[in-house]
Amino acid sequence: MLVVMRTMVVLVAVGGLGGIAVAQPAPPDPAPPESAAATLFDQGRNLLESGQPGPACERFEASLKLEPGASGTILNLGLCNEALDRLATALMWFRRVQMRAFEIGEHDTEVAAASKTSVLAAKVPTLKIAFTHPAPTGTVVTVDGVVVHEIDYARIELDAGKHAVDIAVTNLPRNHQEVELVDGDARTITVPIAAPVAPGARMVVVDRGAEQRRLAYILGGVGGALLIGDIALGIVAKRRFDESDMLDTRDHWRDVMRYGGTAIFLAGGTAIAGGVWLYLHAPAKERVELAPAIGPDHVGVSISGKF
Repeated sequence: MLVVMRTMVVLVAVGGLGGIAVAQPAPPDPAPPESAAATLFDQGRNLLESGQPGPACERFEASLKLEPGASGTILNLGLCNEALDRLATALMWFRRVQMRAFEIGEHDTEVAAASKTSVLAAKVPTLKIAFTHPAPTGTVVTVDGVVVHEIDYARIELDAGKHAVDIAVTNLPRNHQEVELVDGDARTITVPIAAPVAPGARMVVVDRGAEQRRLAYILGGVGGALLIGDIALGIVAKRRFDESDMLDTRDHWRDVMRYGGTAIFLAGGTAIAGGVWLYLHAPAKERVELAPAIGPDHVGVSISGKF
């Protein structure tokens, strides 16, 4: 009876211990974002080292979302974009990590980023937006749908490839161009803008070639009249030549046409040719701006144009 009681106690004890043993522990806390970011970073490094910069960039971007400001991740985003020949994008990341490294005192990272920046800045494709006169207020320039700030018109860094450039200027048709850039390109798009008119000014037309064209008309008219006269003289001379039986008379009218008619024809042709030359070389009409000019010691009119 005593033996049976010990066995029951042992079973109860073992059952109790067994209950404690099988109890599940509390689940661990989720991995902090830094751990996931580090895993993604390591995956990106492995992909980059194995020659897969595209997937590597995806891992680095995902890592940066979990751990914004991680200088190593930003630096590697520059490296993978450089490997993809997206130099403008790579420069953006290198410049960002250079500033970030300076802020947190990571000197080695700052130096590495600065070195990359100086090399790529000489190779990145660039586009310049120029205007023949200052662009009016409200001008909008976009590249691939992204607005470009006026301060950047002189140097827009772009990745190699095709880009759509749209320039909207007030009161002018939209200027749309497709450009294809390769590394090292430095292209310029020039937009014609009319010169602004000063307040109180008015535009007038100045024709400095009017006198020359008038002379051209006179010469052309004289030449035409001479040619008509030569034709009339030829008709008369032939009629008189045909009507006469006198040898002297026939010789006379033959000489009239041979010498007089030829001289008149040459004079008329020369006059017409001179008139055409003068007309073609006459200065064109020009628009000039007349504006009041008032100063401390003078009052007058200023004239702006080509002279």
